[in-house]
This record gives sequence, structure tokens and C-alpha cells, in this order.
Amino acid sequence: MAPRAAPDRGLRPGPAVWLGRFLRAAAVLLLLWLILAEGAFGGVLGAATVLAAAGVGVYFAGRRIHPWYPLPALRFAGFFLVRSLIGAVDVGYRAVHPRMPIHCHWLRYAVSLPGGEPRVALVAAVSLLPGTLAADLRGDILVVHAITPQAEDEVAALERRVAAVYGLSGTASGAAA
Repeated sequence: MAPRAAPDRGLRPGPAVWLGRFLRAAAVLLLLWLILAEGAFGGVLGAATVLAAAGVGVYFAGRRIHPWYPLPALRFAGFFLVRSLIGAVDVGYRAVHPRMPIHCHWLRYAVSLPGGEPRVALVAAVSLLPGTLAADLRGDILVVHAITPQAEDEVAALERRVAAVYGLSGTASGAAA
């Protein structure tokens, strides 16, 4: 009997992969629960909530394998936190500035990330960039409402960072026609 090859990106995962995803999700959600509840586990309610959220999250996360890598994920977390703070300060400044330097426009961005976790991560994070809000995703086109002229560059940089987390290369398409 020949040895089984490791699953390639894009293949459907087996039960062991689903269990691993579930356990990782449960661990992350438990940590988040403990942080938000200031260390109080909550007994049966806490356990049920964490397990249900992990199960639902894994079920809806996608059917394809997209492994992520810890070091790029840590870099992404730092980038995400810094850009979120800059975004909050920037939008606040623009709102109270006497001339309101807001350049509202719709950006149609061609996403090159594969479906599933990488694309979900991009769409979820885009709204926390300075002056951007993910409004719609139709096929490979992400529609973003933006108030800054450099929104396209910001989204492209974010897509490259998400791609690095998942070990994907050659991404970041740009504005769609």
C-alpha cells in the first residue's frame, strides 16, 4: 500500500483536518471568551457558547484547505492593529476638520485571493483600513466605499499581507475596470 500524500492546497479536507480546525477555533474562542469575561469561564454556558461558535465557524469557513503560517499571522496582527488605530484617528480628524477633507468614491477591486478563509479574512479586515468599508463582493470584485484617494493601495497592501499569512504568492490584483 502506497503512503498517502499530504493534502494540497485546494483539496477537500478529511475528518482529521476538520477536527484540527475545530480544536484550534475552540482554543482561540475560549481565549477570547476568557479575555472578554475577565477570566470567568461561565460553566456550561461558556462551554456551550465556545463549542457552538467553533462548530459554526469551522462549518462556514470553507471547504478547502488553506493552511496559515504563524509568523506572517503575527506580522499581520501587528499591521492590522496599527492600521486600525491609524484608521480611527484619520477618520476622526477628517470628520472634525473644518474643510472635511473627504474624497468619497467607490473602488472596484479585483481580488486574486482564493475563496474561503483567505478571501473572508481580506473582506473582514478591509473595513478597518483608514477610510474604507467593504460594501459588496461579487465574484472576484470587492466593492469598497472609500474616503481617501489612496484606498486602492491600502487594499492591495492588505491583500498581500493576507496572502502571506496563507502562504500564497503572486496576489494583489488591483482596481477593476
